[in-house]
Amino acid sequence: MGARIGVDIERLKPRKNYPAMAGILGWKEKVRDLSDFLSRWTLWEAGAKCIGSSSLAGPNAEFERLDHRNADGRVDSLGCWNSLHDRLNQDTYYAIVLNSQHGAVLTHRHLEPAEIEPW
Repeated sequence: MGARIGVDIERLKPRKNYPAMAGILGWKEKVRDLSDFLSRWTLWEAGAKCIGSSSLAGPNAEFERLDHRNADGRVDSLGCWNSLHDRLNQDTYYAIVLNSQHGAVLTHRHLEPAEIEPW
């Protein structure tokens, strides 16, 4: 197998149970608010889709590799794992996860709506 990819998009909406989910997933100390939770959640979901496992499996070392950040706070690529995750706009979060045995690197360019042209 050469590469696997997973993608997730989430909208910001009220979620009263996010602190409980953060606790189950081992993120209680890392999640300050719903925004932090959704940023991690989209990455978790994309990673789960990439490796074909359940997103509700609990704390996972593979996920921690996806969410590794360097001293500047930027996401690092670690070995065969690469990820991009951020906000598309004020209320939408996205994550893309790539697991490749060939050292591929994910890059992206966020287009503003005025920059998008129909095909």
